[in-house]
Amino acid sequence: MKTLRASLLVAVFPALGLNAQLPSREAQAQFSVAHTPSSNAVLNAAPQQAVTPEVSSYAERLLKDHGIPGITLGFVRVGEDGSVATELAGWGNMTEDGMPVTPETMFSIGSCSKAFMSAAMGLLIDDFAHGRNVTQLPVGVKSLTWQTKVQDLLPAEDWELADEWATEKLSLIDAMSHVSGLPRHDMAYSRQDTPKSVIKRMKHMRPYYELRERYSYNNQMFMLVQHVHEIYAGKPLPEFVEERIFSPLNMTTATYSGREAEDSGHLSQGFAAGRRIPYWFGDDLPSRMIAGAGGVIATPLDMTKWLATLLNEGVNPTTGETVIPEDIFRQLTTMYTIASGKPNKPRNSISGYGTAWARMSIQGHDVVWHSGGLPGFYSEAWFFPEDHIGVFTSENSDGPASYALALRVAEAYLNLELTPAPDVPSPNQESSDSSPTPPTDFEVDVLHSYTGTYTNPGYGKFTLCTTTASDIQGCATILDTYASTADGPLDAAVLYGEFMPARIWATQFRMRPTAAAEFVLEAEQIFPRGYGRNETPFSLAMSPSGTPVRCVRKGSAVVGCGLMDIGLAGEGDMTWKRREGGVEDIADAWFVKL
Repeated sequence: MKTLRASLLVAVFPALGLNAQLPSREAQAQFSVAHTPSSNAVLNAAPQQAVTPEVSSYAERLLKDHGIPGITLGFVRVGEDGSVATELAGWGNMTEDGMPVTPETMFSIGSCSKAFMSAAMGLLIDDFAHGRNVTQLPVGVKSLTWQTKVQDLLPAEDWELADEWATEKLSLIDAMSHVSGLPRHDMAYSRQDTPKSVIKRMKHMRPYYELRERYSYNNQMFMLVQHVHEIYAGKPLPEFVEERIFSPLNMTTATYSGREAEDSGHLSQGFAAGRRIPYWFGDDLPSRMIAGAGGVIATPLDMTKWLATLLNEGVNPTTGETVIPEDIFRQLTTMYTIASGKPNKPRNSISGYGTAWARMSIQGHDVVWHSGGLPGFYSEAWFFPEDHIGVFTSENSDGPASYALALRVAEAYLNLELTPAPDVPSPNQESSDSSPTPPTDFEVDVLHSYTGTYTNPGYGKFTLCTTTASDIQGCATILDTYASTADGPLDAAVLYGEFMPARIWATQFRMRPTAAAEFVLEAEQIFPRGYGRNETPFSLAMSPSGTPVRCVRKGSAVVGCGLMDIGLAGEGDMTWKRREGGVEDIADAWFVKL
């Protein structure tokens, strides 16, 4: 059996194109609606259609070329008089049985959810400013603001970072703008965690940078903000957002509950590398933990209502109700730090990141945006303040169609030069289990010295096994799990591992040697009984490019291993750091062998 390649899409970084056999797309769906505050309201200028035959053909091409089951589009234009025109379209299927995408189809929007978390914090700050708070601030804290220090809001036993100055000075806006200094320690939390338990282990997570030194995307910071919000709002984040944002905007199907979405029958199935996979947060506990960082599930119509309100600077254009006060809206959409100090393409500007929104210009047009994904889903949410348009795209795979479609719709509508469609990926998107030729400076027999259990206080434990490690506790089960997906014998030149407890994004991993004491870790989620209609076992690679690992030996014994450069994805050229010393000192996460 071959390992299917997918990408771990929890935050802002490019999705990978996938080429694999997918369900039939014979059933196509296209639909559009238009609504205005009153029957005689008209747009200030007669707008052209966003969903043109050319856009539809382009979307079909993306699905066909990249092997994606289905994709949806929501487009909204808000006139200066508050009039609203909305177009919705969908192509392909939402299920492996061929059910087409419809206006009611729900998609996980991943990190596009962060904007709801930051808006909720802004509303809570506004509540405290106007005496509407239901809880009291700690003694000595006079007000709740964007600059309020986290240390002043949490008990000392619950809050500590590895850096003392960051512990004292990190503010709410620092956390929501990704300048905490921490990289993506996304393999550090499990399905049993809560926001509070993740926060309590942050003191063991090494930073890349000093506080406010550079942009460094980190999901745990939004778990932190969620925890603070829930303490001082006096209720769970999903309940607060439902009352203060979803309900006022008539986002009738938006939810944080994977169970609720699945029970509705409208949640799209998720696919990765050509296989159907389960909704990653169908269980209540992990869904609760990830809510602030990436928990929203919504339809494209729901999202156009959200974007229309943002285009109208926080006022619901349909009802005239202020949902996001103006000062909060300004805070949310203003750059706080440089995310990319040079254009990623000549026609684009440098980009900045504010309070859960990125901002840049595309061919001279200002755009506020965020992308987001979970395994099996990927979304883009964009709005152009000066052009009065918003675009939302979502697919039930992991790219690159959503970005490409959002860009094409915006460029076509604004009469800009069109960006070519993304390249079709290589047909070889799978990795064989056949044994590679081991590096000349690494003896396969030495692998056995690496077997055993390793621990890190921030990450937990993992066990490493070789194909002959029958004497190591737990290895028999680990090897049996891997054997269920293999066509032949397991690779004798590879270490097979398992996280304890299982990480939220992966359960197992392989470590392939690249040189003496150096490896590449490939995190995986194994499905021994397949999933959905296809019961063939498969292994989904959650980190296709792998994570470098360096180990330290003393004589014939292995002392420990360190994960290196875990935050490279999406960081561009901002990956330098100042750590010095041996592997134990410079690793992003150092695991001691027990």
